[in-house]
Amino acid sequence: MRALRLPVSLALLWAGLLGGCAAGGGFPDLLPRPHERPREVVEVPVSPPGLAAAEREALVAGLVEAEARAAAAAREAEAALRALEPALARARGAAPGSNAWADAQLLLSRLDQALAGYGEVEAMLAPLQRLADPAPADDPDRQRLEALAARVAREADALADRQRQAAARLG
Repeated sequence: MRALRLPVSLALLWAGLLGGCAAGGGFPDLLPRPHERPREVVEVPVSPPGLAAAEREALVAGLVEAEARAAAAAREAEAALRALEPALARARGAAPGSNAWADAQLLLSRLDQALAGYGEVEAMLAPLQRLADPAPADDPDRQRLEALAARVAREADALADRQRQAAARLG
C-alpha cells in the first residue's frame, strides 16, 4: 500500500497545481474575432480595356504609314521579279562571271532590297502591336493591324522563297 501512496499523492499534487492555473469564469466564446470576420468587398467599376485617344491617333497614323510602305515594298518586289525572270532566262547555261550571269545577280540583289522593305514594315509594326495590345480583339484598328502584319509576313515569306528559287536557278 505504501507503494501506491506515492503515485496517488503525486497525482493529487499535479491535479491541484493544474487546478490553480485555470481561470474562473467559464470558457471563451467561439465567435469570430474582429480580425477573423470577412471584410466588406467593395467593387470598383473597371472600364473595359481600350486605347486612349492619343494612343488611337498614334496607332492609326502608324498604320497609314506602314500600309504605304508595304504597298511600296510590294511594287518594288513586283518590278524586281518582272525584270529578273528574263535575266534568269538569258543567264541559263551562262558561265559564272559572264555578263548575263552578272546582270541576273544584279537583278537578284533588287529582290534583297524589296525584302528589306518588308523587313522595315515588320519593324514598324512591332511597336504598333504593343500599342494595340490593350484594345479588345474586336477593335477595328487592332484587326486592321493584325491583318496588315499577317499580309506583310506572307508576302515577305513568298518573296524570300522566290529569291531562293531564283538564286538556285542562277547557280
